[in-house]
Amino acid sequence: MRCTVPDAQGNQRNRMTDLGLGPTVASEQKRIAVRIAMTYFVVSLLWICLSDAAVMFLRIGNGTGLLISIAKGTCFVLVTALLIYWLVRHGFRILTQNT
Repeated sequence: MRCTVPDAQGNQRNRMTDLGLGPTVASEQKRIAVRIAMTYFVVSLLWICLSDAAVMFLRIGNGTGLLISIAKGTCFVLVTALLIYWLVRHGFRILTQNT
């Protein structure tokens, strides 16, 4: 996705440059965003597959299985929220060191 917008004369302007962010900072931002998204994707997929496999392996009854499913979902939200928080803080730290 390009970050260009037309100016008053109809010329395309780069919003990142207008904000004072050069191409290296913009590419670093994109790299960090992709890394965060891919990490979230991999962790989420592993969590879902492995936790569902564990519940199936234990052959838990319907009532208890429901409680375990709710606990799994709650833990998933907590763990991934902490993961995203850490990845974003780490990304900001990288960006501030590069500027």
